[in-house]
Amino acid sequence: MLNEVKFEGHIEEVRLKNEKVLKFTVVNQQRGKLRKITATVFNGMTTGSIYNSVEELIGRLVVVEGELFESNYLDKRTNQWVNTYCVQVSELVAR
Repeated sequence: MLNEVKFEGHIEEVRLKNEKVLKFTVVNQQRGKLRKITATVFNGMTTGSIYNSVEELIGRLVVVEGELFESNYLDKRTNQWVNTYCVQVSELVAR
């Protein structure tokens, strides 16, 4: 993986779930700084068990491993460009 990342935090919420994909938010707060990522899991052969376990882990401390993707969009309310980061999850470990 080119942009490999390990991110430790609490699963805050499931933002989207359908039969193919699940998106959830992971939050880490250290020394007053709040860091938040959106993680994506596809319901496939290699990640099906992760897809099925995310909802049970809401509020728990986890380590998310995967590939980081950056994107940006124009916020219609503020007319400012916003950078976002998403991790395509390859492994999820509950602590």
